[in-house]
Amino acid sequence: MGKQDLFIFLLISCNFMGVSGYPNGLVTDSCINMTPLHSGANAQTSAAPFSVTASKTTYSPGDQITVTLQAKSGTFRGFLLQAQQIGGGAAVGSFTITDPTNTQGLNCNAANSAVSHTSSSDKSQIQATWNAPNSGTGNVEFSDTFVRVYETFWNQVKSSQVNFNTPASPAPASSAPASSAPVSSGPASSAPTNSAPVSSAPASSSFNPVSVFILI
Repeated sequence: MGKQDLFIFLLISCNFMGVSGYPNGLVTDSCINMTPLHSGANAQTSAAPFSVTASKTTYSPGDQITVTLQAKSGTFRGFLLQAQQIGGGAAVGSFTITDPTNTQGLNCNAANSAVSHTSSSDKSQIQATWNAPNSGTGNVEFSDTFVRVYETFWNQVKSSQVNFNTPASPAPASSAPASSAPVSSGPASSAPTNSAPVSSAPASSSFNPVSVFILI
């Protein structure tokens, strides 16, 4: 291969990389910092022309939330979506893939803990369903890296915060004493029994005189 042919081959290769990057979306090497491994390319510092929105502002353990990636202008070709605990960096929960033509689950720290593209086709909107852990994981946000072309991407565009509904503590059991009828503290009733009075008068004695006849 001559020098001119080698130059043409390299030029074609660079142009191909410039628009494709990782066309199959298997970007698990970017799970930790969500930055594409695009040699010589840096994340854009301008406001992203894309948005990440969640269908709920609060969630409970086991809830499902629809996450929408939307282009405000233009299109994007690649993306990497995760749910992350506020103040943390690791992916939490899992995703249900509802559009297998354009999306696929990735194993960043568990099965389907992230979502990415399946091809380098132009996209204006993508949706996926996030499944909250059964134990809850505190307040979260959804973070996505959008790739317009190989050298142009916006790193970790975030949704609004989604707050965790803390379960209410059960009310303590009542310790009130059982209700009972009041006991009277007054003197016991001394009403006399109904009985005939006993007479103290002397018993009456009657004397029947006997006639005595004397014969002389």
